[in-house]
Amino acid sequence: MKRAASPLKGHHQLIGRLAAALALAGALAPAASAQRYIVERLGFPPGQRYASVARLNNQGVCLVQGVGGRCFYWSALLGFIPLPGQSEPREQFLSEITQDGTAYYSDFDTAGTLSAAVWRPGGTAIFRKFPALPTTEVYGANEQGQFVGRGTNSNDRDWPYLFTPGQGFRRIEALPTYPGGHAHDINDRGEVSVDNRSLTDTQPGLWTAQGGMRDLGQPPGTDQATGVRINSQGQIGGPAKLFLTVFGWRWDPVDGHRVVYSEEPRGEWRPLGLNDQGHLVGPYPISLEPFVVEPYLWRPEWERARRLNQMLAPGQGPIRVNSIGCINEKGWIGGNARYDGGEMEPVIVKPETSPVAVDAFQVATGRLLGGGLESLASVDGDSLRVARFIVPNAKAPAVSLVLEGSAPRELLYSWVKVRARILGLPDASLRIELYNWTTGGWDAEFGTVTPLDGWTDAECVARRPNKHFRGPDGTVRARVSATGPLAGPAWSLEVDYAEWEATFSD
Repeated sequence: MKRAASPLKGHHQLIGRLAAALALAGALAPAASAQRYIVERLGFPPGQRYASVARLNNQGVCLVQGVGGRCFYWSALLGFIPLPGQSEPREQFLSEITQDGTAYYSDFDTAGTLSAAVWRPGGTAIFRKFPALPTTEVYGANEQGQFVGRGTNSNDRDWPYLFTPGQGFRRIEALPTYPGGHAHDINDRGEVSVDNRSLTDTQPGLWTAQGGMRDLGQPPGTDQATGVRINSQGQIGGPAKLFLTVFGWRWDPVDGHRVVYSEEPRGEWRPLGLNDQGHLVGPYPISLEPFVVEPYLWRPEWERARRLNQMLAPGQGPIRVNSIGCINEKGWIGGNARYDGGEMEPVIVKPETSPVAVDAFQVATGRLLGGGLESLASVDGDSLRVARFIVPNAKAPAVSLVLEGSAPRELLYSWVKVRARILGLPDASLRIELYNWTTGGWDAEFGTVTPLDGWTDAECVARRPNKHFRGPDGTVRARVSATGPLAGPAWSLEVDYAEWEATFSD
C-alpha cells in the first residue's frame, strides 16, 4: 500500500514530510537558556539513508522510523533490530515504547489493512485487531500493557478504543453529537486523551473508565486542538490552530488551557512530545520552499518555545538538529540531525548533567558486617561509590542505605543509579526512592522496584523533581532498600555503586 493511501493522520504523516527537510543555512543567535545539549548519534539502520527517533524511554531505548514504512528498535546493547512484520509493500508506523522495552506500532498487512502490533526483543510480535473492523491503529500505551488508538469501519468511521490485557478491546464512547474519534494516548492511571470527531469538527476530551468522557473545550483563541500526548499528571499536550496558524497547546487538570507560541513571528509549531514536567517538544517548518524544519522546546517557566539548536553545547562539530518528536523524564529528546550537510540520521539530544554531591550516608535498617563503615570505599568526584558494602539481616525486614546530598539549584531532571546484588537469598527485590519534601516522606508514586538476579543495574527517575525532591536548604535524599521473605536464613545486600546525576535549572 502506498503511503498516500494510508488513513493515518497527524504525527504519523508528519514523519514522512520531514524526510524532505533541508538544513537551514546561516549562523544562529546565542542561546536564551543556560542549559546546553549534547547530540548522541545512533548511526543509520540497515539499508536506510534517512531515519528519525520517534519514541524513547528513560533508558534511552528507541523506536526509529525509516523511509518506506521501515521501523526499527534500537538499544546501546543490541543495536538496530527491524520490527517484525516488515515486507514489501508492507508499512509500519511507530507509537510507543514503554520502560520495559515493549514496542507498540501499527502494521499494514499485504491486503492493505492495519493491525496494532506489540513486541519485545527476543519475543514474537502479537498483532491485534478491533473485532469486526478492518483497520486497527495503535497510538499510545502505558506501563500496564494497555494501549489505545482507533479502529475504522467499512464506512470510514473512526472509533476510539482501549485495549486492556485479559479484557480485550473496548470502544470509547465519544461526546454527544460526535460519532467517533481518535484515542491518542493513555497514562498509567488509565486516563485517555481523545479527539472527538464529526464530519466538520473535532473536540479534545479526557476519558476514564470510571467517569466517561470529559469535554475539555477548545483553548482560547483556537478553533481546533489535538491532544497527542498525556502524562502522569493528566496534562495533555499537542498542536492547536486558528485557521491556518498552528502553535502549541497544553491542558492541565488544575490550571486548564495554556496556548504556547514559538519565538517565530508566524505560528507553525507542532508539539508532538510531552513529559511529566509538562515540557513540550516538536518541529517548526521555517520555510515551505524549500521545506526546512527547526526543532523547538518549551518549559512552563518560559513564555515562548525556544530553538533547540541555539542550546547545543559548542565543540560538537558542524551539526544541526532538524526535527524532534519525543522527550523522556531525563529530558532526552528524540529526533534526527544532519552532520556536515549529510543525510538526516537518528539522534538523542541530551541536556548536560552534573553529579549531585553526596555528603553523608547512613544505614537505616539492618546490621553492618565487620567493623563498620570503613568498607565504604571512596567518594569519586561528587558521586558516592561503594566498592563493597554488606548488610546481613537474619529476620529479613527491609535493609536500606540512605544517601543525603546537596543540590546548588532546583533539579530540572534527576535520577539515581545503583548496581547491587543479594547474597544468600534466591528471591529478592531492590527499591530506590527519593525523599519528597512536599509530603515529608519517601515518594511512593515514582519509586522503582527491580527484581534482583545476580548483579543488577537499577535507577529511579525523579519525575517533576523541581516540585518535590529538593528541600528548602537544598538537601536531597535517596534510599536504596532490599526486601526478601519474612523468614529464612541470613542474607546480605552488596552495593557496587550508587550515584546521582542531575540537570539543574537555569
